[in-house]
Amino acid sequence: EDPAHIEAHKNRAQAKAEQMEREARAGVPTPNLSTREFLEDFAATRTADPDTARRTGNIASRFLSILGDLDRGPLTVVSPSHVLRYRDTRATEIEASTVNSELSALNMAFEKAVNQGFLLMNPVDLGNIQLPESSSVRPLEIWEIKALLLATSRVDWRTCIYVGFYFGPQLVDAAYRLWSDLVQDEAGHSYLSFSRTERKAAGKIRVPA
Repeated sequence: EDPAHIEAHKNRAQAKAEQMEREARAGVPTPNLSTREFLEDFAATRTADPDTARRTGNIASRFLSILGDLDRGPLTVVSPSHVLRYRDTRATEIEASTVNSELSALNMAFEKAVNQGFLLMNPVDLGNIQLPESSSVRPLEIWEIKALLLATSRVDWRTCIYVGFYFGPQLVDAAYRLWSDLVQDEAGHSYLSFSRTERKAAGKIRVPA
């Protein structure tokens, strides 16, 4: 009856109608957990790597905030429009490559729901919603490397800078090197090894004698 609430009620009714239509067309079993519970469980069990688990948990939390009160409903409440809203919101905050990485994580979550029979279709259409990526990254000049080395006397940071300068890995890969990452081949050549992750294959880089 209050005109100020008409639009809000209209949006809620439309969302409910779309949910009922998707459920009717899908004919899939309703899981005994809410969308929030499903995504939080996915984040907690996706990987044993604590950094990846933390990032996945943050992605799930941000996506659930897009859903609002619908997060307590079944997975069928999630529509492609929610994913697009998430993408557009994050695009104003972070680089396109990071947005696409987060969309990939959501895609994995909902693909799992499809495989388990809780959804007929994955609401994340990576082929059509990923953002075009561009890079503004440039190599550091020698004087900038020297400036970084002069700025710190901590061995950990200096080692990280040297590893980055000679081998060119990302910061997270340069920062978490262990002595056990130094390996030798049959000819006695030394290599710095990098473990496989969900996004990158394992590799090794020759260490000059």
